[in-house]
Amino acid sequence: MKNYWMFVITGMLLIVTTTGFGRMAYGVILPFMQEGMNFTTTQSGYLVRVNRTGVC
Repeated sequence: MKNYWMFVITGMLLIVTTTGFGRMAYGVILPFMQEGMNFTTTQSGYLVRVNRTGVC
């Protein structure tokens, strides 16, 4: 039973960590994405807003 809780806690920490990295790394890749997909600054701003808040 003790090992079960370690797996649950480890899984939860991994989910929180990977979600955090996914949101923080977005600013690093956004300029390259903007250039490659020919997004305007406004379109990039909308993309960041949706990513951070989940609101359209």
